[in-house]
Amino acid sequence: MEKNGDKVLIVDDATFNIRIVTKILKDAGYDIYTANSGVKAILEVKKNKVDLILLDVMMPELDGYQVNKLLKKNKDTKDIPIIFLTARDDSFSLVKAFEEGAVDYVTKPFNENELLSRIKTHLELERTRKKLKESNLTKDKFFSIIGHDLKNPIGAIRGLANELVQNIDELDKHEIKDFSNRILRNSDKVCQLLEGILEWARVQSDKIEYKPTILNLREVVNKSVKLLSLNARKKNISMIVLIQDNVEVYADFNMLNTVIRNLIYNAIKFTYENGKILITVYMEENCCKISVKDTGIGIKKENMKKLFGIDSNFTTRGTENEEGTGLGLILCKEFVERNGGSIFIDSEYGNGSCFSFTVPKYRVNKNEG
Repeated sequence: MEKNGDKVLIVDDATFNIRIVTKILKDAGYDIYTANSGVKAILEVKKNKVDLILLDVMMPELDGYQVNKLLKKNKDTKDIPIIFLTARDDSFSLVKAFEEGAVDYVTKPFNENELLSRIKTHLELERTRKKLKESNLTKDKFFSIIGHDLKNPIGAIRGLANELVQNIDELDKHEIKDFSNRILRNSDKVCQLLEGILEWARVQSDKIEYKPTILNLREVVNKSVKLLSLNARKKNISMIVLIQDNVEVYADFNMLNTVIRNLIYNAIKFTYENGKILITVYMEENCCKISVKDTGIGIKKENMKKLFGIDSNFTTRGTENEEGTGLGLILCKEFVERNGGSIFIDSEYGNGSCFSFTVPKYRVNKNEG
């Protein structure tokens, strides 16, 4: 049976029962973890992130109800669906199980098909719950951006334009130029925000197709470096690209380009004047690891895990008060993973950051040519 990737923890003090349930679930393609006591069950859940727990009610030391109560109190384990395994079928025991937060129960001796059916149902329900939660977080993120990040520059444009219209006859040439430049800066900010929002919206609705091709990595990086060179020159930041001319990767150009552009833009944003940005590649067996390292302000350890989370709403201003939506790195993670890679951060607050990601190497098919 092909593995389905779902992880199930079986908790029962009877070794015979664990053996039977393990065989049934392994044959059905589940990854199995086991514990023969309530205490061991708590330790196992801390050690391994499981998707569902089959929990025996009657056990020494900690019974199933107590184990369930402890898991529900912990924010990291409270949402794991728990199905009680019980020899009891009296209404009091069943009501108590549901009151304690269990999603279902199976009475012993159980029917194999019934057990598999209940497990499958609750795993699907949990997946649906997670998707709904993520959908709500996405919606909240949109409202946050529209309500705050877009409102501010649009309000500034309106105020500046109104001031210009009302006082055009009293303003001299330099004042008019100043107003016009401020309107232009805020207009650029709105355009950048809208571009990010629309790109992210297309990702969420699966409207961006994954079209991998053979790409020369140095050429892709150089496009972003050239595009952002003016931003770097304004802060007198030097950008150094140490990538050989012949490095080829197999990836979607638009996605790879977006990732590199965002990482370089962020590096410029968080680097002080006269700083340095180094872009390198490390060749691994099946992939290339691309790194963008800066001499900027760095990231506090407690903030690192917030960078890619849609629920964190975490944004910071750059060294010259540059603003952002917090969408850039979320998009980077999405695009890197769609290309079969991973993204990493190495940073020390006050000593710069290094953002790295992997992308598949282009491999020549021996049957070609």
